[in-house]
Amino acid sequence: MFSRFSSLQTIFFSFFIFFAHAGTPDSTGLTITTKQGLLLGTTESDVRVWRGVRYAKAPVNELRYKLPQPPNNWEGITNATEFGNISPQPKNDMGGDGVQNEDCLFLNIWSPKVSETKKPVMFWIHGGGFVMGSGSSDMYNGTKLSKNGDVVVVTINYRLGPLGFLFLDEFNTTSTHFESNLGLHDQTAALKWVKENISAFGGDPDNITLFGESAGANSVLSLLTSPYAKGLFQKTIVQSAAGISVISKEKAAQQTREFFNFLNISPAEISKLNTISVDTLLAASERYFRQKVKDKDDVLFFVPVAGTDFLPLTPIEAIKQGVAKNIPMLIGTNRDEANLFSKMKPPIFTAEKETVHSYLKSNGLATHENHLISLYPEYPSKTSILSMITDAIFQVPSVYIADAQSNFASAYSYRFDWTSFPIRMIGLGACHGMELPFVFSTFNSSAGKRIIKASSNKRVFKLSREIQKAWSNFAYTGNPGSEKNLWPQYNTQSRSTLIFDNTISVISDPIAKLREGWEVIR
Repeated sequence: MFSRFSSLQTIFFSFFIFFAHAGTPDSTGLTITTKQGLLLGTTESDVRVWRGVRYAKAPVNELRYKLPQPPNNWEGITNATEFGNISPQPKNDMGGDGVQNEDCLFLNIWSPKVSETKKPVMFWIHGGGFVMGSGSSDMYNGTKLSKNGDVVVVTINYRLGPLGFLFLDEFNTTSTHFESNLGLHDQTAALKWVKENISAFGGDPDNITLFGESAGANSVLSLLTSPYAKGLFQKTIVQSAAGISVISKEKAAQQTREFFNFLNISPAEISKLNTISVDTLLAASERYFRQKVKDKDDVLFFVPVAGTDFLPLTPIEAIKQGVAKNIPMLIGTNRDEANLFSKMKPPIFTAEKETVHSYLKSNGLATHENHLISLYPEYPSKTSILSMITDAIFQVPSVYIADAQSNFASAYSYRFDWTSFPIRMIGLGACHGMELPFVFSTFNSSAGKRIIKASSNKRVFKLSREIQKAWSNFAYTGNPGSEKNLWPQYNTQSRSTLIFDNTISVISDPIAKLREGWEVIR
């Protein structure tokens, strides 16, 4: 009798626990049921937050250089209050919180208070040249964007550098098979996890906006045109994408051979990649990069590779063919992108004539050098050289992408011009990444504090609110405009571009003469 009662009691409590935890089991909505198990989050300024959520198995040991695998289920409640590990990377200011470890496939979620209405999801892909950065950087704290925009914000980690973007297709053998474009596969796996689970966090799985900056923006373009990510999102925001961040299989294979030399292995010894330590991989990467800079060679390596299953075409070629049909796009750049790279140590670009010559030569434009230089009357001044690099790598390619996508979907263009006198004086201006604290309203981050210190707080906060409103409006409706700031749709006749500055304005074809002069880059 006692045994029977005990069994019935166990069944009763099992049912009680199941129904208590189904969907949102508490009034605060902090304990969430995912497909893998229960997650306990926390709150930050009235926003619900889950950090360090595993979206794939640890890509270690036999899973190194393999496609990301779905995570295992777990029992009980897992705390999601601390950021997870970040991808191994060189020492830098972009990594954010978290210990570096190959076991790095984690994401973070910020969601408004519990509501019956499902909110748009904004899925952020961080930049960092595909070699550094993380979704846990203080720059990308999603609290204020989630709260002010009434949206669900997701940030992710993905494999970087030689672990995420070493091209190995040409070197596989019958006994050893490794995958390539793994960082992009990781991003896709995170998207799939979000698609399957975000409803429990208050997000709408059928209204997901991809947004990213720099390498993150190029990742957005890659996912936009990849068959692997088809149907996983509905809109895209592309911030400061570099027009040359995808390379051919031939160039990638050449770079892999060069990298093998720095590892002291031959292509025939590819299986050694399974056991080489992460520290050795990173050290070889750093030596390879510095050699490239010293030789004034192309520093574009460990990046997405086109002509592959994941990327059959380059993003711009695919967009021209209508692969991203019916997916609205918001795209733009900063006015002085290249200024940041000239300040790095070592500088990726220097304001010298040799930089221009090397860049044009490595990109097959050497025969057009005199023509392109003629577009900049003050050449070879430092300002004109950096402007030329900004146009070549960021501004002109973004115009071409907007041109192409506007034929198949609604498109909107912006340029971020804001700067302040102290920031201009140190030579940064509206440089690469300057808009990020405004998008996330993270002026308590290390970069954000410098902006606040060097400008009018009132103007900074006002501009941040306008940008957040535009981004969240776009996530809701596919149109970033508002009653206060009408934002005309982009087309190849007007090329209307909204300028973000202390005063917001709309300009038609802001770089018309330069755009026409740069037609040779097509």
